[in-house]
Amino acid sequence: MTREIVSVEVAGCAVPCVAHRPAAPRGVVICVQPFLEEANRTRRLFNMVGTALAARGWSCLLPDLPGCGESPHALMQVRWQTWVEALAGLIARQEPPVRLFSIRLGALVAAQAAVRVPVERHVALAPVDRGDTHLRHWLRVRALASREIGPEVSVADLEGEIAAGRPLLLAGARVPAELAQEIAAARWPGTDYAGAAVYRLGSGIGGIDAPVYWQLAEPPEPGAAALQIADLVLA
Repeated sequence: MTREIVSVEVAGCAVPCVAHRPAAPRGVVICVQPFLEEANRTRRLFNMVGTALAARGWSCLLPDLPGCGESPHALMQVRWQTWVEALAGLIARQEPPVRLFSIRLGALVAAQAAVRVPVERHVALAPVDRGDTHLRHWLRVRALASREIGPEVSVADLEGEIAAGRPLLLAGARVPAELAQEIAAARWPGTDYAGAAVYRLGSGIGGIDAPVYWQLAEPPEPGAAALQIADLVLA
């Protein structure tokens, strides 16, 4: 079993990926991360899931989609379809069978990509099905933080900035207004999508009794949860 960093050229973008590979892979699982700080807080979980999948004979790719993580592309140049097209291209480059494991906003990107390039199975943790509610969450986080660090802004102020076409600073990232508007407009696919197996963390629903990692500033080691998730992805 090996772990390496690879770069895959898809949809005109270089997509760096952490690749966990067994000696003789039976298939590949592509992991799709959530947005902004939630990606940082779940990175360890994704990597441990990748290790568990490789131990079970499946390759695992953890891509940094354009504008995210170690991507060489600036987030200010990214649009919603940039993510969807890059992920769809990455899926299409793999030898089947291909499965997806996603969290939060990553699940919405994954679902839209899987409409274009179908996969064998998609396991989604706490998927976002409406982009507008998710964007509003980040606007509330920004507004609350402004009360401590100043200058104070409201959610309505931030929505006005987006409407005026001005970028926002969210969780330390400069997000273009166009991308924010497209996130708000994004919806879970309709009847043309086969669907995902949906699970939640924190309550034990779906057999995963673990903390909600993306809500914790210092998430605990996700060893047991990673093993359970790997089992669900391969079910």
